[in-house]
Amino acid sequence: MMRIGIITRKLPPSFCGIGDHTLLLAKALESFGHEVIIIAGQGESAGNRLLTDDDWDSAGLSRLLDKLKNLPPMQGSIKASEK
Repeated sequence: MMRIGIITRKLPPSFCGIGDHTLLLAKALESFGHEVIIIAGQGESAGNRLLTDDDWDSAGLSRLLDKLKNLPPMQGSIKASEK
């Protein structure tokens, strides 16, 4: 099993083909037993989604990076020094 993070700008209900594809990809990966989290700027909230409510302009990307840095570590994750 892998833990996979997918970052996209928008998810439904916003009209965005990439957002639709992201949801389908996440669902397919989960069907193989992987744990998936979707990080999106805008969209509908659900259990495996982290929404930033941001447009991700240059300042928004900086805020996104700060939020990612503040996420708690995942159990069982491997640090780069352990590889």
